[in-house]
Amino acid sequence: MDQFAAKMCQTRPKLFKTKLCRYFQEQRCTRGEACEYAHDMVEVNDTPNLRKTKLCPAFMRGRCNAAADCKFAHGTQELRATMDFFKTSLCSDWSATRTCVRGRLCRYAHGLPELRQPGPLPEGGAGVVVVVAGRGWEGLLLL
Repeated sequence: MDQFAAKMCQTRPKLFKTKLCRYFQEQRCTRGEACEYAHDMVEVNDTPNLRKTKLCPAFMRGRCNAAADCKFAHGTQELRATMDFFKTSLCSDWSATRTCVRGRLCRYAHGLPELRQPGPLPEGGAGVVVVVAGRGWEGLLLL
């Protein structure tokens, strides 16, 4: 198993057991403890706040009827990084070309050394978060 696969096997998805399993409620779930859905209310985890973490597809096409109520970002200035997912998957641009226009402001990892497990940022120097602005991008940055 390569390093990336091994690292991903160590992590559990942040959306793990955030909803009840409909098959378990009907006594038809065959996955048991491996099921990604909760089998009772005690197992239900909080859902992370994903509001404004992706660009609005309708806005990108020129018109979003939801306006201020839209759960998606209307432009890069509204995009926000969620600490639970910051640098938890590889940047597709960087993976393909070894370059990324977002540079250090990219919320995706640029290589295995930047890749981290989903969840809150660790305490200490490696997890310091600051707001940065430059080249039209604003975002969060790990120092």
